[in-house]
Amino acid sequence: METQERRRPRKSFKLQVIAAVERQLEAMPEEELRLTDDESPEEVASRFVASRRARNEWDRAVGPFLDTAGVVTWLSYGNRQNVSNAVERGDLLAVMVGRRMLYPRFQFSDSGQLLPRLREVLPILREQMESPWTQALWLNTPVPAFGERTPAELLQRGDGERVLQLAQADVERRAQ
Repeated sequence: METQERRRPRKSFKLQVIAAVERQLEAMPEEELRLTDDESPEEVASRFVASRRARNEWDRAVGPFLDTAGVVTWLSYGNRQNVSNAVERGDLLAVMVGRRMLYPRFQFSDSGQLLPRLREVLPILREQMESPWTQALWLNTPVPAFGERTPAELLQRGDGERVLQLAQADVERRAQ
């Protein structure tokens, strides 16, 4: 049972987070505030909370992470089996931390979609990079030729063709 002393700092932190989110929302241009016309404030709040659930030591390199429940919420997948199916199809990158399956947040857009062309890049990477951790690190490593942007950032910006070419070149180089 939580004591009042333990709840007080938690409540204070929650109020600070709410205030910080309010400040950032106030500063955001109106056209950026709502990503789609059919997106409710509750859906945006659910994705925000889902993104905070699975923090760990890998956050700096490839995180933050969502857990399976967070992905169900973020992508509106309906249930855990749909998440498992997406991983098996190669549409979604999942990594193991201990006995927990986690999903790097970088692969999702803010509007609750998978990054454009990610499902084309992942099979290429899997040819020579068996570990999902290696794939996640590759997608988050800045590339000098791309102005120090990561492949994940380029996918987010819609520049999937350059990422596909880089992935293919890296896989061929590793195969030699």
